[in-house]
Order: sequence, then C-alpha cells, then structure tokens
Amino acid sequence: MTRGARILPVALLIGVQVGILCAVWIAVAAPPIEPVPLLGNHAENIAALPYPQAHDPYRFGAIGDTRGNQEITESLFSKLKDAEVSFVVHLGDIVPRPREAEYRFLVMEFRETQHAPILVAPGDHDVDIAGEREGQWFDRVLGPRQTYFTFRNDLYLIADNVSQPTEDLVRWLSAVLQKEAKGRRYIFLALHRPIFKIHKDQFVVDRGHPVHALAKQWGIAYVFFGDYHSFLLGEIDGVKYMVTGGGGSILYGKSGFYHSAVLDVSDAGIQWRLHVSHYATSLADAFQWVAIHVYTLEDLFEWWAIRYLLPWGGGHPYVTWIVLAALQASIIGCGIWTARRGSQRRRAVDR
Repeated sequence: MTRGARILPVALLIGVQVGILCAVWIAVAAPPIEPVPLLGNHAENIAALPYPQAHDPYRFGAIGDTRGNQEITESLFSKLKDAEVSFVVHLGDIVPRPREAEYRFLVMEFRETQHAPILVAPGDHDVDIAGEREGQWFDRVLGPRQTYFTFRNDLYLIADNVSQPTEDLVRWLSAVLQKEAKGRRYIFLALHRPIFKIHKDQFVVDRGHPVHALAKQWGIAYVFFGDYHSFLLGEIDGVKYMVTGGGGSILYGKSGFYHSAVLDVSDAGIQWRLHVSHYATSLADAFQWVAIHVYTLEDLFEWWAIRYLLPWGGGHPYVTWIVLAALQASIIGCGIWTARRGSQRRRAVDR
C-alpha cells in the first residue's frame, strides 16, 4: 500500500470528524424556539407595520411554499427587501413538517436576516391537521392561525383553510367583513389552499364555493393562494385570484418557476410584478428533485444538526455534545490503534 493510499482514509476520517464537530457546535448554539421579531401573526408584529401617510402609495410582497431550497428562499426574500415592501404575506408551507426541529431551524434562519414584517397563512406542512401535539409549534412560533389588519384604508385577512372546516372559515370571514369591510378601499384575502381545483395550470371554477361567494359579495380585490408550486392568475366575477407557490419547493406544472410577487397599491389601482429566481429552472425535470435540495455547506450543517442531531440527543445540546465527543474519541482511538497494529505487522513481515 502506498503512502498516499494510507493517508487518504485518515484524511477522510478527520474530515468527517471535523464536520460532525461543526454540526454539534451548531446544535449547541441553536436558539430557543420562541417568536422571532417581525415574523408571524403576533399582535406586536402587526403593530410594528410601517404605516404610510394618508395618501402615500405602498407595496407589499407575497410568497408561498418556501420549504424547499434555502438558497432560493433567501434570494427571493432578499429581492423583496430590495423592493422595499412594507410587509410580506406568506401563503403557507413555511416548514417541511410541523415538528420542533423544523421550527427551530426556521427560527435560526430568520434570526440571521433582516426582513420586513411577515404575516403567515398556515399551510398543511405547518400544522398537524390531525390535531396532535406537534401541530402546536405554528401557534407558539408564528402566533394565531387567523388574523386581520388594516393598512392605510385597506383590509387584509390572513386565514386558515387547512386545519378547520370551510364552514368555520366562512363564519370567521363573514364576521370580520361585517365588522371591518365597510368603507375600505381594497380588501385582500390570503389562504394556503386554492378554493378551486387546478387542471393543466388553469382554475376549474366553482362559482358556488362559499369563499368565492363572500369574495364577490364584499368586493375583495385579490385572493392569494399557495400550495400549488407554480404561478397562476385569473379573474372570476371581478375577483382576482393569484397562486404564488414558487418560493422554493419542487415546482408543479409547465408554468412553474421560482418567484415572489410584489404589489403596488395606490388610489390609481393595484399593479403587480414578479421577482423571479432562475435557479435550476433549466435543468431537466428528472434532476429537479436533486437540484432543489442543493444547500450551501453552512445550510447543510445547520439543517443536519438542528433537524436530526439535536433531536437525537433528546433536545439537550450539551448531552448531544458529550455523547458525540465520546464517540469521536472512540473512533479516533480505534483509528490510531488500527494504524499502529498495521505498522507493527508490516515491520514484522519486513524482518
């Protein structure tokens, strides 16, 4: 065996050990799971909205389904920040699964960035629809699943259509609209799941849907959806329906591309445009799943440490550190012992 062949396994072993130690360090430094300033539907986040003057135009962002590639998501949020939006409406599926580790990773990522206030409509990946204990992390980190607020003279409704029956959603919307809609310039509604079926990148319109009936009755300007990982826009009975689910997850349909939407609101009307990320859109569909899961080294370490390593240690970072440090020492010790035994055997053969 050549010297290079003997050194390579040792170098690989050291590299793996250093990587594990880095991941453990990230797990130890993981922040507690608690609300992040300007993220979620908490009352203090709504109170922090930068209200414009009475006649000033403003803009806001819309994005959904950011549970895929962190680099795409960060680039789209960076573009929203550069656009100087007053706030962002997130249309759900902000985490892959409604588990403690996923929300811990979410908290870590958003603590590292500066961003406009983000309101979140819960998605089916964000809450445990079966009502088990894990589903409560949305409430703890992101606040109420439904909220509303006025911005200038416009009304915004952030609603939950994944973990409650449609009748309860309609009852809540009706109560808020009866209380707040009178005299409003524009009304916007954010939901996760489209109320219409989608076939070949087109809405299959059901004019009898109770949410559509409410939107038509109260003159809602825009209804936003996520869930379908693509972009769709249609107008039905004077109500504009926009699907913006290209925030990072694997794309759907022939029209799928990674994007966020920016809407400019003024007395003259509402204008929209898209911020597009061209990341991996030219790859063949067969390789898209691989492309969507490519992370930077930092994100990969954070993702592995927070989602797997820390829960493996029972959620106690220092217990995790001690156990893995002992494992590290054992592996290194075995490697040294094996190398010495091999060296002794080679010397014995040479004699």
